[in-house]
Amino acid sequence: MREDEKIEVAIIFRRAFDALIKGECDGELFSGLTLPVNMAIVLCEMNIGAEYMPDAIAARDALYAITETKNKTGRYVARSKEIEALRKIIAVHEAQIDIVSMAELRAAVDDCRRRAGYGERKTA
Repeated sequence: MREDEKIEVAIIFRRAFDALIKGECDGELFSGLTLPVNMAIVLCEMNIGAEYMPDAIAARDALYAITETKNKTGRYVARSKEIEALRKIIAVHEAQIDIVSMAELRAAVDDCRRRAGYGERKTA
């Protein structure tokens, strides 16, 4: 992944994360949280940072919990456990992106898209 693309993904995540913490998150911003989580899970499955799979799953579960809260209250709200899980996964995701090859990255992106299309629950 090119450096400018890495920066763009990091900015999108951090902007969404900041909005979530401030209680200003909307659906569009929330979607910016899902990419790093989904990519981290897929890359762990590809044995790129596989030891961080528990962190990736915790972040995925955090997104599910935030979504459940949104469905009940109409607002995207995160508790401290969910915030910590998302903080951890962005560091994992950024480290994965630093070592992944372009072919591996494309395969991971394709897998994320395939799962989203088929509704598999392995990613957020």
